[in-house]
Amino acid sequence: MNKLGKTGETIASEYLAKNGYIIREKNYRNFLGEIDIIVECKNEIIFIEVKTRKSNQYGYPEETVHLAKQKKIIKTASGYITRKKLKGKNYRFDVILIYFSKKNNIEEIRHIENAFHINHSNNPFNSQQI
Repeated sequence: MNKLGKTGETIASEYLAKNGYIIREKNYRNFLGEIDIIVECKNEIIFIEVKTRKSNQYGYPEETVHLAKQKKIIKTASGYITRKKLKGKNYRFDVILIYFSKKNNIEEIRHIENAFHINHSNNPFNSQQI
């Protein structure tokens, strides 16, 4: 991971902690993929993808969380839930976008709750509740 991405994940973790989220995991990996941050809040498990940018020269960061990436995150989350025996909990998938200025100051932190959902074609759980 590059330095900017690591910095973004640290900022996102601090933002989440300040807003009442309990950090369960950072950079969770299994054979299916990786999830940047996993938190819990109000009996809900939240899987978070963090995208950090200094410019939109190569497109908007949220555009990189395309369907293939979403499916990979969902499958990785399924493995996490099974491994941690969390069936029966509610869950969601969020994206946090962090924008830096050219002078390396934080310009904006945007938290997109429920950024994507499981549908029938990519649902390893068969429902919104595990």
